[in-house]
Amino acid sequence: MKDGGATTERTDAFNGVFTLQAKDIVKGLQLKAIYAPYMDNYNYNRTLRTVPLYQVSGVTTNLNPTNAYYVTKQETYRSNYQFLADYDLTIANDHHFHALAGYQFENYRLTNVAASARNLSSNDLFTLNIGDPTQYLANDQIDTWATQSVFGRLSYNYREKYFLEATARNDGSSRLAPGYRYKLFPSLSGGWRVSQEPWFKTAVPFINEFKIRGSIGNLGNSDLSNFGYYDYIALISRSTAYPFNNQVNYGYYNATLASPYKTWENINTKDIGLDMAFLSDRLNISGDYYVKRNTNMLVQVKTTAMIGIGTSQYNYADLKNSGWEARIGWRDRIGTNFSYWLNGNLSNNKNLVSTYQGRSVIAEGVNSVVEGLPLNTIWGYKAAGLYSNADEVAAGPFVSNTTGPGDIKYVDINGDGKINAGKGTKEDHGDLVNLGSTTPRYTYGFDFGFSFKGFDFSTFFQGVAKREMLINSAFTLPFVQSWRQPNQEQTDYWTPTHMDARFPRPYPGGSSNTLTSSWWVQNAAYLRLKNLQVGYNLPLKWVSKAGLKAVRIYFSGQDLWENSKMWLKYYDPEEPTNASTSYPFFRSYAIGLNVTL
Repeated sequence: MKDGGATTERTDAFNGVFTLQAKDIVKGLQLKAIYAPYMDNYNYNRTLRTVPLYQVSGVTTNLNPTNAYYVTKQETYRSNYQFLADYDLTIANDHHFHALAGYQFENYRLTNVAASARNLSSNDLFTLNIGDPTQYLANDQIDTWATQSVFGRLSYNYREKYFLEATARNDGSSRLAPGYRYKLFPSLSGGWRVSQEPWFKTAVPFINEFKIRGSIGNLGNSDLSNFGYYDYIALISRSTAYPFNNQVNYGYYNATLASPYKTWENINTKDIGLDMAFLSDRLNISGDYYVKRNTNMLVQVKTTAMIGIGTSQYNYADLKNSGWEARIGWRDRIGTNFSYWLNGNLSNNKNLVSTYQGRSVIAEGVNSVVEGLPLNTIWGYKAAGLYSNADEVAAGPFVSNTTGPGDIKYVDINGDGKINAGKGTKEDHGDLVNLGSTTPRYTYGFDFGFSFKGFDFSTFFQGVAKREMLINSAFTLPFVQSWRQPNQEQTDYWTPTHMDARFPRPYPGGSSNTLTSSWWVQNAAYLRLKNLQVGYNLPLKWVSKAGLKAVRIYFSGQDLWENSKMWLKYYDPEEPTNASTSYPFFRSYAIGLNVTL
């Protein structure tokens, strides 16, 4: 293995921000120009050397029967240009105006060239020049996109009591079809600090701050995910090689339907909020309720198999989101040297695909878009334990010819004596059941800390109270894929003498045990210690002798601990059998020194 070859990768990157700023050319006017470039060069080289392998039987074989050399060179360039103008104006000390106007242009280009040579004339010299002329391969790739925006904002503030703000932006994206690339998105927000009214302080003196705010606005989305640069064009793909007339030939075909009217997905959000402070601003409470609707939502359409071609992104769906956020905080002092704080937040969001013009397919696994259901809904079979003997298998519904004792037992929902997905439609999905959604619900966090005579301590916890996660059975069942070695925890598998096992019986391929089912759905709720910091500020009388203003020594840790709800046997939304467990994951620590001159 050591002599069989090597892979080397190298990336050289540059990321910068350059700013030019001018102030008070006209009183209250500020101009700013920003240029933010990003560039990287990626180089990949892989060599495969033929090495003889000697076996006990006396038969000699070769590691890498054909030597080879692979080269990839990739360049990425991304630039962001911004031009901003801010203007502040105050009239009669009561009326405060702020205006912002701006222009932004962003472009991206990736070029990738890859080549390979096989059956090299030397087993020790690796270069494309000495490969078999009939086995050369080469390909290139170009990805480009650009966005352009003109935007403006006008804010009005009267005596820190009434607030009004209007925003408008005209966005353009190269990912969209010509003639549909630009759209205007306006927004409006306002607020009223009721606590600034003279009558309020007399009526409710224990409330220091009371503010009502609301907003309504539109934004746009031009991409479903990190692909779809040219959806509006009928792209041509090359087929695999085939022999004809004693020659190697290639075919060219349209692999994906174009989306010639692809335009902006419109995101309309309505929000109402409340901010309050009590007890001399020591207690702060705020909350929001919002409704967000995505119209002309970009989705990858599912069609019947009869069409015989892939699909692009289309404006074929509508999505409704609604939710709330609540925050509470307390900050106080005890004596003159000890101060402390505690903050908490909780939010919840629900979504529903209200309209979908494609074909709503119910299939095993995560279903991204189905009309009438939340995004990323998990559908699978309901597990009812493991078969303990052959009689149970014979009495149960048919799954496959390999089903035997130790395999997962599935519930025959429709009573037809077999386990399947029916027609894969909302009306007939066979024995598939809704096992939840991967969308997080009830996300929360809290932080607290204190400072005392130069010492400071702070920590931040973050978590999700409700979320389902579908585990890939290939990662959890031993021998499903021959090249995956079993893990230590996978030794807890079913045998005739160990029926109360965590895993079903192992055998190559896994067969029916690999079906999407509640057995492989994990309750992915968790609580994580995201950050912890402990610091000490050296006394001023010490650092001032060295000509310094402040010196702070600190320790910081990131992602230090996590408590997750892990599946113990199988997940049942009605009768979950979960166990809390802590497990190691990526952590980072830092010891630092901050010096202020």
